[in-house]
Amino acid sequence: MATFFYAHSGKAPLTGLVLATLGSAVVVGTCVTLAVSTEDFFHWLPPLSALLVLASGTLGGVSVSVFLKAARVRSRAAAIVVALLVAVLGVLVLAGVKLGLLIPGLGRRDAALEVTTALEAVFVAVPILRLATGYLDSVFCEPCQVWCELFPGFARLPRAGGALVLRDRFDCRDWAGLVGQIDPWIHYRIDLHRCPRCEETNAVSAREDRIGPDLGRTARSRTLWVDRLLLTKAEVTAFREVVDARLREPATIVAPPREVDPDSLPEALPVSPEEEARYEKVQALGKFARERATERKREEREAVKELVPNDEGRVYGPTRAELIVTAVRVGAFAPAFACPAAILWGLVAAIVPVARGGNYFFSCYGTVLVVAFLLPQLQRLRPRPLTRVRARVFEKEKRDVHFCLYVMGCYALIAALGALMK
Repeated sequence: MATFFYAHSGKAPLTGLVLATLGSAVVVGTCVTLAVSTEDFFHWLPPLSALLVLASGTLGGVSVSVFLKAARVRSRAAAIVVALLVAVLGVLVLAGVKLGLLIPGLGRRDAALEVTTALEAVFVAVPILRLATGYLDSVFCEPCQVWCELFPGFARLPRAGGALVLRDRFDCRDWAGLVGQIDPWIHYRIDLHRCPRCEETNAVSAREDRIGPDLGRTARSRTLWVDRLLLTKAEVTAFREVVDARLREPATIVAPPREVDPDSLPEALPVSPEEEARYEKVQALGKFARERATERKREEREAVKELVPNDEGRVYGPTRAELIVTAVRVGAFAPAFACPAAILWGLVAAIVPVARGGNYFFSCYGTVLVVAFLLPQLQRLRPRPLTRVRARVFEKEKRDVHFCLYVMGCYALIAALGALMK
């Protein structure tokens, strides 16, 4: 049976290219200008200015990908050319604003500025070039002129025989030979691209999903073995039916062991009193450990009930620990929220010219931080079982709070070093 893999047609509508380039240029120019214009407010924290420029470059790369996908550009070469043009434009806008050529009164000329501008130019160009062609991993239905929908984890298959066996069975359409008992630590994950209109354009990808130890920690690695194999609607349906039939199979019933005549068994070897005492001691120690673990779990549940107000095991609203953890997270990632705050401040300043002062920027910045704190609490308003809430700020096997406090300590160290260097 013939096997075909998906490849883009290489078509690039001229109108779509022009509109995508213009739209991406506007987004990148606006973001870079807003990011650079806020540097005067954060002169005491230079890494924050570089972070804002990097965020503007990342947003520019995402916008290029979104505009090119909306324009139905299926040519990688054309997408790279558009990304290069937008990246060059972003670097030019960055240099123009930095040197005071685009916005009079904003910018300066010195040797340190040239080095900083060169570094920030990399922060603008690299994310744009890296993210612009990400949409080409999708599949485009040429008859319907629409992008296919992605169904990640469409099926999971056992890793039996390796990659060569997997490819051979896909080539032969041997669906029954693919199913079997799945190992949760290493298996194949099947992703499906399907046209939402005709459902005739289908492409499946198989990745090896492996979970194992890596430098003392549990890590997940995914290796692509089959990349967008084209299937018909009937073949996808047959594949899905085989997988569903395997899941609907009843569990294997093990026959009970047959009775054995005790007289037919060989006599047991004699056990010395020392070995019998050692065995009883091990049994008593295991029983004590199990009872101690059960008692510790019961004490933890009782402690959680005392810490968290609940109504027969149901919690209404966020807990005190969850509020503190959210506040710590917002504080740790506060510099990242300066980019949306700068965009909000630019929009407000464009509508209300009076709001161009620094105090208005900090008002927008505070508003964004408050919104970032309140949004996670909306999901916690619904009733939740007591076992799914966070009762303590520092919990076992959770290092998020430690990481956030470490990041905030780095911020304080950088601020102190900046104050000493003045």
